[in-house]
Amino acid sequence: MAKRQTIFLTGATGILGSYLLRFLLNEGHKVYALARDKEEQKAENRVKNALAFWGKSNPKDIAQKLIIIKGDITQRYLGIPLKIQELLIKEVEAVFHCAALTKFNISLDESREVNVNGTKNVLETALLFKTKGNLKKINHISTLFIRGNYKGVFAENDLDVGQEFNTSYEKSKFEAEKMVNDYRKMGLDINVFRLGAVTGETEKGKIAKFENVYQVLNIWSSDLLEFYYIPDGELIMAPVDVVVKMMYFLWMYSKEVNTNHHLIPYSLTIAKFFACAKDHIGFKQQMIANKDDLRIEKLSYAQKVLFRKTYFFSSIASGKVSHALTDKVLGLSHFKMNPLDEVYLLKVFNYALKMNFIKKGKYL
Repeated sequence: MAKRQTIFLTGATGILGSYLLRFLLNEGHKVYALARDKEEQKAENRVKNALAFWGKSNPKDIAQKLIIIKGDITQRYLGIPLKIQELLIKEVEAVFHCAALTKFNISLDESREVNVNGTKNVLETALLFKTKGNLKKINHISTLFIRGNYKGVFAENDLDVGQEFNTSYEKSKFEAEKMVNDYRKMGLDINVFRLGAVTGETEKGKIAKFENVYQVLNIWSSDLLEFYYIPDGELIMAPVDVVVKMMYFLWMYSKEVNTNHHLIPYSLTIAKFFACAKDHIGFKQQMIANKDDLRIEKLSYAQKVLFRKTYFFSSIASGKVSHALTDKVLGLSHFKMNPLDEVYLLKVFNYALKMNFIKKGKYL
Protein backbone atom coordinates (compact mmCIF):
# COMPACT_ATOMS: atom_id res chain seq x y z
CA MET A 1 0.00 0.00 0.00
CA ALA A 2 1.26 3.48 -0.91
CA LYS A 3 2.28 5.79 1.90
CA ARG A 4 -0.46 8.14 3.10
CA GLN A 5 0.55 11.76 2.77
CA THR A 6 -0.42 15.19 4.02
CA ILE A 7 -1.83 17.28 1.19
CA PHE A 8 -2.58 20.97 0.71
CA LEU A 9 -5.58 21.50 -1.59
CA THR A 10 -6.92 24.64 -3.27
CA GLY A 11 -10.31 24.79 -4.97
CA ALA A 12 -11.98 22.44 -2.50
CA THR A 13 -15.42 23.96 -3.14
CA GLY A 14 -15.29 23.46 -6.92
CA ILE A 15 -16.59 20.50 -8.93
CA LEU A 16 -13.22 18.85 -9.40
CA GLY A 17 -11.66 19.95 -6.11
CA SER A 18 -14.55 18.74 -3.96
CA TYR A 19 -14.57 15.31 -5.61
CA LEU A 20 -10.78 15.11 -5.30
CA LEU A 21 -11.07 16.02 -1.60
CA ARG A 22 -13.53 13.20 -1.01
CA PHE A 23 -11.29 10.75 -2.90
CA LEU A 24 -8.15 11.74 -0.99
CA LEU A 25 -9.90 11.39 2.35
CA ASN A 26 -11.27 8.00 1.39
CA GLU A 27 -7.74 6.91 0.47
CA GLY A 28 -6.61 7.81 3.99
CA HIS A 29 -4.67 11.01 3.29
CA LYS A 30 -4.72 14.03 5.56
CA VAL A 31 -5.88 17.15 3.72
CA TYR A 32 -5.52 20.85 4.49
CA ALA A 33 -8.24 22.44 2.33
CA LEU A 34 -8.00 26.15 1.55
CA ALA A 35 -11.24 28.12 1.11
CA ARG A 36 -12.56 31.64 1.57
CA ASP A 37 -15.69 33.06 3.10
CA LYS A 38 -18.23 33.91 0.43
CA GLU A 39 -21.66 35.55 0.43
CA GLU A 40 -22.17 35.22 4.19
CA GLN A 41 -21.17 31.54 4.11
CA LYS A 42 -18.10 30.59 6.09
CA ALA A 43 -15.22 28.79 4.43
CA GLU A 44 -15.71 25.73 6.62
CA ASN A 45 -19.37 25.38 5.67
CA ARG A 46 -18.62 25.87 1.98
CA VAL A 47 -16.11 23.02 1.98
CA LYS A 48 -18.30 20.69 4.01
CA ASN A 49 -21.34 21.38 1.81
CA ALA A 50 -19.34 20.76 -1.37
CA LEU A 51 -17.97 17.53 0.10
CA ALA A 52 -21.42 16.37 1.23
CA PHE A 53 -22.80 16.73 -2.31
CA TRP A 54 -20.85 13.64 -3.38
CA GLY A 55 -22.10 11.52 -0.50
CA LYS A 56 -20.69 10.35 2.79
CA SER A 57 -16.94 9.89 3.03
CA ASN A 58 -15.62 6.62 4.48
CA PRO A 59 -13.12 7.54 7.21
CA LYS A 60 -14.54 7.56 10.71
CA ASP A 61 -11.83 9.97 11.80
CA ILE A 62 -12.58 12.53 9.06
CA ALA A 63 -12.43 15.33 11.62
CA GLN A 64 -8.74 14.56 12.09
CA LYS A 65 -8.04 14.01 8.38
CA LEU A 66 -9.68 17.19 7.06
CA ILE A 67 -8.52 20.60 8.26
CA ILE A 68 -10.15 23.58 6.59
CA ILE A 69 -8.05 26.74 6.38
CA LYS A 70 -9.53 30.13 5.67
CA GLY A 71 -7.53 31.90 2.97
CA ASP A 72 -7.53 33.34 -0.54
CA ILE A 73 -5.21 32.48 -3.44
CA THR A 74 -5.26 36.10 -4.63
CA GLN A 75 -3.32 37.10 -1.51
CA ARG A 76 0.40 36.71 -0.78
CA TYR A 77 1.06 33.36 0.88
CA LEU A 78 -2.66 32.79 0.33
CA GLY A 79 -3.60 34.98 3.28
CA ILE A 80 -2.62 32.20 5.70
CA PRO A 81 -1.54 33.41 9.16
CA LEU A 82 2.14 32.88 10.00
CA LYS A 83 1.42 30.37 12.78
CA ILE A 84 -0.55 28.13 10.38
CA GLN A 85 2.13 28.57 7.70
CA GLU A 86 4.67 27.13 10.11
CA LEU A 87 2.43 24.11 10.72
CA LEU A 88 1.96 23.54 6.99
CA ILE A 89 5.71 23.82 6.34
CA LYS A 90 6.27 20.95 8.77
CA GLU A 91 3.51 18.69 7.46
CA VAL A 92 2.64 19.26 3.79
CA GLU A 93 4.15 16.74 1.35
CA ALA A 94 2.07 17.45 -1.76
CA VAL A 95 -0.03 20.27 -3.21
CA PHE A 96 -3.05 19.99 -5.50
CA HIS A 97 -3.88 23.36 -7.05
CA CYS A 98 -7.45 23.09 -8.39
CA ALA A 99 -8.68 26.65 -7.77
CA ALA A 100 -9.48 28.55 -10.97
CA LEU A 101 -11.98 30.84 -12.65
CA THR A 102 -13.45 28.72 -15.43
CA LYS A 103 -15.89 31.28 -16.89
CA PHE A 104 -15.41 32.09 -20.56
CA ASN A 105 -17.31 35.38 -20.61
CA ILE A 106 -15.24 37.52 -18.23
CA SER A 107 -12.42 39.99 -18.87
CA LEU A 108 -8.79 38.95 -19.14
CA ASP A 109 -7.95 41.00 -16.04
CA GLU A 110 -10.55 39.06 -14.01
CA SER A 111 -9.24 35.73 -15.29
CA ARG A 112 -5.65 36.68 -14.60
CA GLU A 113 -6.40 37.75 -11.03
CA VAL A 114 -7.21 34.14 -10.09
CA ASN A 115 -5.69 31.95 -12.78
CA VAL A 116 -2.34 33.71 -13.14
CA ASN A 117 -1.73 35.81 -10.02
CA GLY A 118 -3.45 33.20 -7.86
CA THR A 119 -1.26 30.47 -9.30
CA LYS A 120 1.83 32.59 -8.64
CA ASN A 121 0.80 32.91 -4.98
CA VAL A 122 0.25 29.16 -4.72
CA LEU A 123 3.66 28.44 -6.26
CA GLU A 124 5.38 30.98 -4.01
CA THR A 125 3.77 29.28 -1.02
CA ALA A 126 4.84 25.87 -2.37
CA LEU A 127 8.38 27.17 -2.75
CA LEU A 128 8.29 28.13 0.93
CA PHE A 129 7.00 24.66 1.85
CA LYS A 130 9.78 23.00 -0.14
CA THR A 131 12.61 25.26 1.01
CA LYS A 132 11.78 24.98 4.69
CA GLY A 133 9.81 21.76 4.89
CA ASN A 134 8.94 18.41 3.32
CA LEU A 135 7.07 19.29 0.13
CA LYS A 136 7.89 16.94 -2.74
CA LYS A 137 5.33 17.39 -5.52
CA ILE A 138 2.89 20.03 -6.81
CA ASN A 139 -0.05 19.02 -9.00
CA HIS A 140 -1.35 21.90 -11.11
CA ILE A 141 -4.75 21.49 -12.79
CA SER A 142 -4.85 23.02 -16.26
CA THR A 143 -6.96 22.66 -19.39
CA LEU A 144 -6.62 21.29 -22.90
CA PHE A 145 -8.12 24.58 -24.09
CA ILE A 146 -4.67 26.17 -23.82
CA ARG A 147 -4.11 24.84 -27.34
CA GLY A 148 -6.30 27.76 -28.48
CA ASN A 149 -6.84 27.76 -32.24
CA TYR A 150 -3.85 25.51 -32.98
CA LYS A 151 -4.74 23.29 -35.92
CA GLY A 152 -2.08 20.62 -35.51
CA VAL A 153 -1.94 17.78 -33.00
CA PHE A 154 -1.18 19.35 -29.61
CA ALA A 155 1.31 17.17 -27.70
CA GLU A 156 1.88 16.89 -23.95
CA ASN A 157 5.22 18.69 -24.17
CA ASP A 158 3.73 21.49 -26.30
CA LEU A 159 2.81 24.84 -24.81
CA ASP A 160 3.60 27.89 -26.93
CA VAL A 161 2.99 26.80 -30.52
CA GLY A 162 1.98 30.20 -31.86
CA GLN A 163 -1.70 29.66 -31.07
CA GLU A 164 -4.22 32.43 -30.55
CA PHE A 165 -6.95 32.29 -27.93
CA ASN A 166 -10.73 32.48 -28.10
CA THR A 167 -11.32 33.42 -24.45
CA SER A 168 -9.71 35.03 -21.43
CA TYR A 169 -9.90 31.64 -19.70
CA GLU A 170 -7.71 29.93 -22.31
CA LYS A 171 -5.17 32.73 -22.35
CA SER A 172 -4.94 33.02 -18.56
CA LYS A 173 -4.44 29.26 -18.12
CA PHE A 174 -1.77 29.36 -20.85
CA GLU A 175 0.01 32.16 -18.99
CA ALA A 176 -0.26 30.18 -15.75
CA GLU A 177 1.47 27.20 -17.40
CA LYS A 178 4.30 29.43 -18.62
CA MET A 179 4.72 30.49 -15.01
CA VAL A 180 4.75 26.85 -13.91
CA ASN A 181 7.74 26.31 -16.20
CA ASP A 182 9.54 29.21 -14.48
CA TYR A 183 8.99 27.65 -11.05
CA ARG A 184 10.15 24.27 -12.30
CA LYS A 185 13.49 25.97 -12.99
CA MET A 186 13.50 27.15 -9.36
CA GLY A 187 13.47 23.55 -8.17
CA LEU A 188 9.77 22.70 -7.82
CA ASP A 189 8.61 19.34 -9.19
CA ILE A 190 5.27 20.13 -10.82
CA ASN A 191 2.83 17.83 -12.59
CA VAL A 192 0.48 19.60 -14.99
CA PHE A 193 -2.84 17.87 -15.63
CA ARG A 194 -4.68 19.16 -18.71
CA LEU A 195 -8.38 18.29 -18.74
CA GLY A 196 -11.17 18.57 -21.26
CA ALA A 197 -14.76 19.49 -20.39
CA VAL A 198 -15.48 18.25 -16.86
CA THR A 199 -18.70 16.21 -16.80
CA GLY A 200 -20.68 14.07 -14.36
CA GLU A 201 -19.39 11.00 -12.56
CA THR A 202 -19.82 7.69 -14.32
CA GLU A 203 -22.26 5.94 -11.96
CA LYS A 204 -25.23 8.31 -12.29
CA GLY A 205 -23.92 11.29 -14.25
CA LYS A 206 -24.09 13.42 -11.11
CA ILE A 207 -22.38 16.82 -11.17
CA ALA A 208 -22.39 19.77 -8.78
CA LYS A 209 -22.63 22.56 -11.36
CA PHE A 210 -23.75 22.72 -14.97
CA GLU A 211 -21.00 24.29 -17.08
CA ASN A 212 -19.37 23.94 -20.55
CA VAL A 213 -21.15 21.13 -22.45
CA TYR A 214 -24.22 21.43 -20.24
CA GLN A 215 -24.71 25.07 -21.23
CA VAL A 216 -24.65 24.01 -24.88
CA LEU A 217 -27.11 21.18 -24.21
CA ASN A 218 -29.40 23.73 -22.60
CA ILE A 219 -29.34 25.89 -25.74
CA TRP A 220 -29.69 22.94 -28.11
CA SER A 221 -32.75 21.70 -26.21
CA SER A 222 -34.42 25.14 -26.16
CA ASP A 223 -35.71 24.74 -29.74
CA LEU A 224 -35.06 28.42 -30.38
CA LEU A 225 -32.88 27.76 -33.42
CA GLU A 226 -33.31 25.56 -36.48
CA PHE A 227 -29.63 24.77 -37.10
CA TYR A 228 -26.24 24.59 -35.38
CA TYR A 229 -22.67 24.57 -36.65
CA ILE A 230 -21.16 21.17 -35.87
CA PRO A 231 -17.67 20.97 -37.42
CA ASP A 232 -15.48 17.94 -37.92
CA GLY A 233 -13.74 17.73 -34.57
CA GLU A 234 -13.33 15.93 -31.29
CA LEU A 235 -15.01 16.62 -27.96
CA ILE A 236 -12.95 15.52 -24.95
CA MET A 237 -15.10 14.78 -21.92
CA ALA A 238 -13.62 14.46 -18.45
CA PRO A 239 -15.93 12.50 -16.09
CA VAL A 240 -15.04 13.92 -12.72
CA ASP A 241 -14.50 10.60 -10.95
CA VAL A 242 -12.33 9.16 -13.72
CA VAL A 243 -10.02 12.17 -14.10
CA VAL A 244 -9.58 12.35 -10.32
CA LYS A 245 -8.47 8.71 -10.27
CA MET A 246 -6.16 9.32 -13.23
CA MET A 247 -4.52 12.28 -11.47
CA TYR A 248 -4.19 10.28 -8.29
CA PHE A 249 -2.43 7.36 -10.00
CA LEU A 250 -0.13 9.67 -11.94
CA TRP A 251 0.80 11.50 -8.75
CA MET A 252 1.22 8.43 -6.54
CA TYR A 253 2.86 5.95 -8.90
CA SER A 254 4.66 7.85 -11.65
CA LYS A 255 8.42 8.34 -11.30
CA GLU A 256 8.41 11.06 -13.98
CA VAL A 257 9.49 14.57 -12.96
CA ASN A 258 7.97 17.86 -14.17
CA THR A 259 5.60 16.25 -16.65
CA ASN A 260 2.51 17.43 -18.49
CA HIS A 261 -0.38 14.98 -18.80
CA HIS A 262 -3.34 15.01 -21.18
CA LEU A 263 -6.21 13.24 -19.45
CA ILE A 264 -8.45 11.77 -22.16
CA PRO A 265 -10.85 9.28 -20.57
CA TYR A 266 -13.56 9.79 -23.21
CA SER A 267 -13.54 11.48 -26.59
CA LEU A 268 -16.03 11.42 -29.44
CA THR A 269 -16.80 13.55 -32.45
CA ILE A 270 -18.86 16.65 -31.86
CA ALA A 271 -21.25 15.35 -34.52
CA LYS A 272 -21.84 12.12 -32.56
CA PHE A 273 -22.37 14.04 -29.32
CA PHE A 274 -24.92 16.26 -31.07
CA ALA A 275 -26.72 13.30 -32.66
CA CYS A 276 -26.93 11.38 -29.36
CA ALA A 277 -28.26 14.45 -27.57
CA LYS A 278 -30.81 15.08 -30.32
CA ASP A 279 -32.05 11.47 -30.26
CA HIS A 280 -32.30 11.29 -26.47
CA ILE A 281 -33.52 14.78 -25.58
CA GLY A 282 -35.72 15.29 -28.61
CA PHE A 283 -34.95 18.59 -30.30
CA LYS A 284 -35.37 19.39 -34.00
CA GLN A 285 -32.26 21.33 -35.00
CA GLN A 286 -30.26 20.52 -38.09
CA MET A 287 -26.54 19.84 -37.98
CA ILE A 288 -24.55 21.97 -40.42
CA ALA A 289 -20.86 21.19 -40.90
CA ASN A 290 -20.06 23.67 -43.68
CA LYS A 291 -19.75 27.30 -42.61
CA ASP A 292 -20.88 28.43 -46.07
CA ASP A 293 -24.26 26.78 -45.50
CA LEU A 294 -25.02 28.76 -42.35
CA ARG A 295 -27.94 31.20 -42.64
CA ILE A 296 -26.97 33.51 -39.80
CA GLU A 297 -28.36 36.64 -41.47
CA LYS A 298 -31.89 35.25 -41.07
CA LEU A 299 -31.60 35.00 -37.28
CA SER A 300 -32.99 37.51 -34.84
CA TYR A 301 -30.63 39.33 -32.48
CA ALA A 302 -31.49 36.97 -29.59
CA GLN A 303 -30.99 33.94 -31.83
CA LYS A 304 -27.61 35.25 -32.98
CA VAL A 305 -26.49 35.51 -29.34
CA LEU A 306 -27.43 31.86 -28.73
CA PHE A 307 -25.87 30.76 -32.00
CA ARG A 308 -22.57 32.47 -31.19
CA LYS A 309 -22.40 30.60 -27.88
CA THR A 310 -22.81 27.20 -29.51
CA TYR A 311 -20.59 28.14 -32.47
CA PHE A 312 -17.87 29.09 -30.03
CA PHE A 313 -18.21 25.78 -28.17
CA SER A 314 -17.94 23.78 -31.38
CA SER A 315 -14.88 25.77 -32.45
CA ILE A 316 -12.87 25.37 -29.24
CA ALA A 317 -13.78 21.70 -28.88
CA SER A 318 -12.54 20.78 -32.34
CA GLY A 319 -8.77 20.63 -31.74
CA LYS A 320 -6.76 17.42 -31.62
CA VAL A 321 -4.40 16.33 -28.84
CA SER A 322 -2.05 13.43 -28.18
CA HIS A 323 -1.72 11.60 -24.87
CA ALA A 324 0.95 8.95 -25.47
CA LEU A 325 3.05 9.76 -22.39
CA THR A 326 0.07 9.69 -20.04
CA ASP A 327 -1.16 6.39 -21.45
CA LYS A 328 2.30 4.90 -21.00
CA VAL A 329 2.62 6.02 -17.37
CA LEU A 330 -0.91 4.92 -16.48
CA GLY A 331 -0.18 1.54 -18.05
CA LEU A 332 2.94 1.14 -15.93
CA SER A 333 0.96 2.05 -12.80
CA HIS A 334 -1.66 -0.63 -13.65
CA PHE A 335 -4.45 1.94 -13.83
CA LYS A 336 -7.69 0.34 -15.01
CA MET A 337 -10.68 2.12 -16.48
CA ASN A 338 -13.85 0.71 -17.97
CA PRO A 339 -14.38 1.99 -21.52
CA LEU A 340 -16.96 4.76 -21.78
CA ASP A 341 -19.63 4.79 -24.48
CA GLU A 342 -23.13 6.07 -25.24
CA VAL A 343 -24.40 4.59 -21.99
CA TYR A 344 -22.32 7.19 -20.17
CA LEU A 345 -23.67 9.95 -22.42
CA LEU A 346 -27.22 8.97 -21.50
CA LYS A 347 -26.32 9.29 -17.81
CA VAL A 348 -25.02 12.80 -18.48
CA PHE A 349 -28.21 13.74 -20.33
CA ASN A 350 -30.53 12.08 -17.79
CA TYR A 351 -28.98 13.82 -14.81
CA ALA A 352 -29.36 17.22 -16.49
CA LEU A 353 -32.97 16.29 -17.29
CA LYS A 354 -33.61 15.09 -13.74
CA MET A 355 -32.35 18.40 -12.33
CA ASN A 356 -34.46 20.34 -14.86
CA PHE A 357 -31.43 22.04 -16.39
CA ILE A 358 -32.60 20.78 -19.76
CA LYS A 359 -36.06 19.57 -20.74
CA LYS A 360 -37.30 16.78 -22.96
CA GLY A 361 -38.25 18.02 -26.42
CA LYS A 362 -41.36 17.15 -28.36
CA TYR A 363 -39.54 15.58 -31.31
CA LEU A 364 -38.95 12.10 -29.92
